[in-house]
Amino acid sequence: MYRVTLFVLALSLGLAGCVTAQPESVSAPAPTVDPSGQWAGVWYGYGINDIPRREPVKLDIRQSAGRGVGRLVMENTNAADSVPPILRFGGLAGAPVRVLVAGNEVTLMHELGDPLFIVDLAAQSDDRMTGTVRDTYPPVRIALERVKPPAPPAPPRSEAPAPAPAPVVVAPPAAPPPTPPAPVASERPAPVTFGPVEELKSIYFEFDRADIRPGDAKVLEGNAQWLKSHRDAQLIVEGHCDERGTNEYNVALGERRARAARDYLVSQGVESARVTVISYGEDRPVCSEHTEACWAQNRRAEFKAKGQ
Repeated sequence: MYRVTLFVLALSLGLAGCVTAQPESVSAPAPTVDPSGQWAGVWYGYGINDIPRREPVKLDIRQSAGRGVGRLVMENTNAADSVPPILRFGGLAGAPVRVLVAGNEVTLMHELGDPLFIVDLAAQSDDRMTGTVRDTYPPVRIALERVKPPAPPAPPRSEAPAPAPAPVVVAPPAAPPPTPPAPVASERPAPVTFGPVEELKSIYFEFDRADIRPGDAKVLEGNAQWLKSHRDAQLIVEGHCDERGTNEYNVALGERRARAARDYLVSQGVESARVTVISYGEDRPVCSEHTEACWAQNRRAEFKAKGQ
């Protein structure tokens, strides 16, 4: 009987030791912030020829229990090579994102997968987030502030005396947005500017139109053949207009012309990631006379390349 008791006791201790030896599961930190709602701010980076950029950015998030979905819109990214292509060419439609929240860290990634882009944000408060787009050089930084709902309308006036005003609390000034770092010369070669190439011919447009004419389609096909035989070349398509119309309208029209030329090149087999569009509106005419023949020369799309 004594031996049986000892055996049972030893077996119980052994089983208890096996249970306690199992490792505890590790989970992500619980969210300490709720980023749900609308955010607006600026993104910082560099455009062609290392020109500093400071442009609008918007973010809309719907989140619960650390996971959510949303949409990220980065404006005016066409000439910023370091911005991931799916954000550069997303326009005002932006890109759909998945959202993960752990502690005060908010991670955004494209809904189709991490390789397209990842944005790492950290919440400094309930109303402010800053961060970077991962694996970008020069770095692309983002500073966001929560969009406040509109103030409720004032109540109608009444004959009763107004209550004493509440004491005014002056909030401390908000911290200035982060300044993008200057390019480091020792880590990056000197920039190579885009320039004209004899084989890349310009195309021209009818007044107030952005359609590709049959003759200009042949020119674009020749340009596409040159680009496909020079796989390391990057291209900028410049959209131009004549002087008629407002500056704002001509900038928009010049961009439509540049995009139409880019889309035709892509349809001929040129990779879209190699092509950037930019509009100069009426600011860079090749002819200054006020005649129809001169205006026809200014309604054009030009092509410049680098890295040939």
